Amino acid sequence: MNLKKTTLICLLMLFILSCTAYADTFITYNAPEIKLNFKEDSIKLTLPEKDSKVFSVVYCNGRLFMPFDEAVEYFGYESREYRGGYVLSKGDVKTYVKNPTVQSNRVKLATYNNKLFVNLYELLEPFSLVPIYDIKLKSINILNNVNTNTAQELAVSSGANKAYIRIEDIMADGLDTSVEPRFTVEGIEKLRYTAQYLYERGAEYYIAFIPVYVNGASGYKNDVSQEYNIYNSYFIYVLDYMTEHGGHIGAHGYTHQYGKDISAVGYEWGENTPYNYTEQQQRFIWARQCLERLGYEAEFFEFPHYGATQKQIEMASQYYDVLYHPFPDTKLYNTFTFTNRTGKKVYFMPTPADYVHSKSDRKGIIARIDESISNKYTLSLFYHPAIDEDLIYVHTENNDRKWNYSHKGILPDIFSHVSGLGYKFSKII
Repeated sequence: MNLKKTTLICLLMLFILSCTAYADTFITYNAPEIKLNFKEDSIKLTLPEKDSKVFSVVYCNGRLFMPFDEAVEYFGYESREYRGGYVLSKGDVKTYVKNPTVQSNRVKLATYNNKLFVNLYELLEPFSLVPIYDIKLKSINILNNVNTNTAQELAVSSGANKAYIRIEDIMADGLDTSVEPRFTVEGIEKLRYTAQYLYERGAEYYIAFIPVYVNGASGYKNDVSQEYNIYNSYFIYVLDYMTEHGGHIGAHGYTHQYGKDISAVGYEWGENTPYNYTEQQQRFIWARQCLERLGYEAEFFEFPHYGATQKQIEMASQYYDVLYHPFPDTKLYNTFTFTNRTGKKVYFMPTPADYVHSKSDRKGIIARIDESISNKYTLSLFYHPAIDEDLIYVHTENNDRKWNYSHKGILPDIFSHVSGLGYKFSKII
């Protein structure tokens, strides 16, 4: 055997061995069981011009489900069976309620103790109704959803170029009494209106969801996929709205913290992570499983504060098809790209325009958007919804929940500027 042939065989063997060793270093992902889990509760509901009524409800995989017949009667809907589901109607509005043909942990109808229940979401959204939650009283006031923004303020972008926006640090922290939470019921309601504003302007956007909220100092923990209560059901309700109205949800870490830190403040991976090699992989898996227990597809993964080593990026690539992270190559650092290095196709989405640093960063974010375009970077940024929370005006008038996303907000400025440059917020893949 000549030297050239021997060398080729040795190289081939080394390649095969390296691929085998690489594959064996990662834990196999197992999806959570598709199963409907229930918890009973009682909730007071109030409709416009109707007496309040207490319903015996169930939480089904975290979502609030109403007894079908009682709810239909209370809402004044007409109902008829149709092809395995139900047509609900009132006046000129009709909706078809049927479970997905593919098995899922996110359903519209469920049977519990031989009784049919329906997701509250299906009773409200098709009829332009919104729920106003009172967690302490365990009551929900149902009102008409009225957006008072003008047609001009809701102009849809027709840009031919793609831009990308991520709504950052979405977490169920509202029951943590030891801190000032970001997502109280009022914060969740404004998150929903932020999503509706983007949707009505024709935008697609990404939801950086922290699957498990943890306050390391107090020991408080909240996993909305496992803990069933009225607050968590409202949080999931709004996630459902977002994912059905232009939103694409992904995992922003698992807890986005370690040690005594609080979620969204601390890191989780990076050089200083306290977790060993196996524990790090488990956290990628647990984050994805949390989303799938809720019936969502994990459309991306984002490292907390982008803190990650090269090996951790390789780990994440085993469990997610899109990483909201710069590609680890200086030539492509600010460009949307993909690689097959890990044995499968993985996309990398950076955010060269960075994020809105504060409520006074209006000029800064606009300048970074312009700089990204002039440098021929991918136009991509992220945004914390609390930035404009004081400029989303909400009030109740008679039976209407009226809201307005002020044109003075930074998000409307970003949208208008990006649109004016010929870009439109879009889906990654």
